[in-house]
Amino acid sequence: MLDKPRLHVTSANYKYLQVLDILENKGRFYLNDEDLHQKVNRFIIDNHMDFGKLVGLASKGYPNIFLTLAVETRV
Repeated sequence: MLDKPRLHVTSANYKYLQVLDILENKGRFYLNDEDLHQKVNRFIIDNHMDFGKLVGLASKGYPNIFLTLAVETRV
């Protein structure tokens, strides 16, 4: 069963929302945290994603991820 998206999904933000969903559900993957973060970082770089936009979207619909990003980057 699929849940309703937390934020409005557009062609401009869907990759950001995918990253946030992956980070939020990281315990469900068969990768250790370091490998997962390396893959996510590579995805962000390869897709020329704006970290500020990622943090902004996290603050609107992913409070736990926003806190993690804020602590890790000292936002």
